[in-house]
Amino acid sequence: MNTDEAKQIFEVARKLYPHHKRGLDTEFANFCKHKDWKQALPLLKPNIERQIQWRREVSSHNYANPKFRLFVPMWKDFKSWIYNRYWELEIELPSEERRRKTEESKPIKVVKAELKPVPEAGTRVLYNQINELLKGEKNGKN
Repeated sequence: MNTDEAKQIFEVARKLYPHHKRGLDTEFANFCKHKDWKQALPLLKPNIERQIQWRREVSSHNYANPKFRLFVPMWKDFKSWIYNRYWELEIELPSEERRRKTEESKPIKVVKAELKPVPEAGTRVLYNQINELLKGEKNGKN
């Protein structure tokens, strides 16, 4: 594979990546600093596509399950992505089973409370009433 073919393959991957600031020549020169860049070149595009797909899957999961959100880190700059060899990063798409386990492992606690109307009740009085109710929940009362 000659340099022009390698640049074309790299350019496809670079344009696919969401955060690329520098030009093709600068980014390609940065990539070529890795001693195994020729072996890594065919891995760039599929790994970028996999990361894009992973982010879409997790975002749709987060949208459907706002109480059980999964962390999605921000995109790195392409230069950092190349320098730190993030194309080697193994990512796992969230499976249905994992989503279900996540939802089952975090029960939602509902506390029923009736606040007594107190004339001229300030914030402190309401705060004390809420604390008393919560203490009763912990001790098994209610």
